Amino acid sequence: MGTFGARISGPITGSIARSDALLSLGSSASRAVLMGVILLGPLWLRAPFANVVTARLAPFAYGIYLIHFVVIAYAARYLGLPEPPGAAGLLLWCLVVGSISLAYAAVAHRLVERPAIEWVRRRASRPPAERPPAGLSRA
Repeated sequence: MGTFGARISGPITGSIARSDALLSLGSSASRAVLMGVILLGPLWLRAPFANVVTARLAPFAYGIYLIHFVVIAYAARYLGLPEPPGAAGLLLWCLVVGSISLAYAAVAHRLVERPAIEWVRRRASRPPAERPPAGLSRA
């Protein structure tokens, strides 16, 4: 990983928050409070999270979460992107990492997640008589 990638990996991966038990607890608690305030707060506070764009991107959220740091690490090492000291560098990083992560998430959703969800739904919708006993499998 390039020097930029090495410098960002610590803060991004949460190693600073996990360096002290009290700091870790405070970090987790502050995130929980923020989510609660947004969820239970007024409509204007929820508006950025409840719109057409987020609804369209929601199926890809887990795939984006899984791959985005890998994309950051590879981009830092192989793409030679400028370190983002200013708005232009940060925008470039967001565009590159965001577009690659979204493309990966869309493919993973189509080829892995959607078939797995459909398989589980089919298995769960069978009448109880057709289901094997718990712990046994008819392959």
